[in-house]
Amino acid sequence: MSTAFWLRKKYSELSSDEACLKWIDNANNTTLRKTTGSIRTQYPIEWMLWCLFDCEMKQHETLEVKQSYFPNRMDEWEMEKTRIYNNMRKIMLTVNQIFNDREVEKTRMAEEEERERQRIDSLSKAAIDVKRLETKTTRAAKRQERKVENEKKMASGNVRRSSRIR
Repeated sequence: MSTAFWLRKKYSELSSDEACLKWIDNANNTTLRKTTGSIRTQYPIEWMLWCLFDCEMKQHETLEVKQSYFPNRMDEWEMEKTRIYNNMRKIMLTVNQIFNDREVEKTRMAEEEERERQRIDSLSKAAIDVKRLETKTTRAAKRQERKVENEKKMASGNVRRSSRIR
């Protein structure tokens, strides 16, 4: 199997992939915050897009394509190569930007959820502390009542005794 055949096959597989097409459309409709910097290929879709553009660049640099431009139209060939490269950079940077925005949003939402959980925990701890305090006061009050009743019984002589003691 020749390299050109593999490139054409891989390019047709990737270019027909709906996820790649969706991301390319999304990238074309998004404005870039930065136009320079490194390109990340961390996620599968980024890797697939990179492979797609790499295949396109390799296809453009094949002898067959270059020969069709030779000798009078080599400037057009260079311009086409630059256009492919610039398009690849723009789309990849936009996809990186979209993923960065999603990661920032996920981080922000996780922090909000953590704050909400901590707030709920503090409220529940406060409620438990109040209940514990009420329980302590009622236990102390009951203990005091029993003590007063026992003293009254002792004073009146009406104390319950065991039948064995008699």
